[in-house]
Amino acid sequence: MTSKPRQPSSSGNTGTSANPDIPPGASAHHRLATDYSRIAERMKNRYAGTGQTAYQCLAGEVAYNAVKQGINAIANLDGRDPKGNREKLVELDRIQQAFPKHPGLKGLSLAALNLHFHADQAELTDPQWQLQYQRTTQLISILLEIYRSKTEPHQPSV
Repeated sequence: MTSKPRQPSSSGNTGTSANPDIPPGASAHHRLATDYSRIAERMKNRYAGTGQTAYQCLAGEVAYNAVKQGINAIANLDGRDPKGNREKLVELDRIQQAFPKHPGLKGLSLAALNLHFHADQAELTDPQWQLQYQRTTQLISILLEIYRSKTEPHQPSV
């Protein structure tokens, strides 16, 4: 019996890790964080300045979920699986301690939380939203960089 080959995701990753030491959950969370980040950016760029608040809210919510997936990816590498937001904040503290080169991760995570609340209440002005989105994407980039530094031996340590 032959198995069907896996179809690549939108990120080009086949869902399997090139490194057998990477837990499948970590790889899956990393792929989602990457994909969500790209989707959020496309939505932001597509609807910027259109006055369509619903799309701005959705882009922020997708970015917020990219942060959560990035935290999960790193935690899974270390054998942990944070479920709730409180556990994810504890995990973010662990990440901050392990990678002090990136100070202020908790502050950046508050920006993501503000986008999450904005998706429910649409209380941010456009400049406020832009700032919170920029800080959230900064956090996503840092989390993805940390993940890569832990999984790709040829990458310099962050």
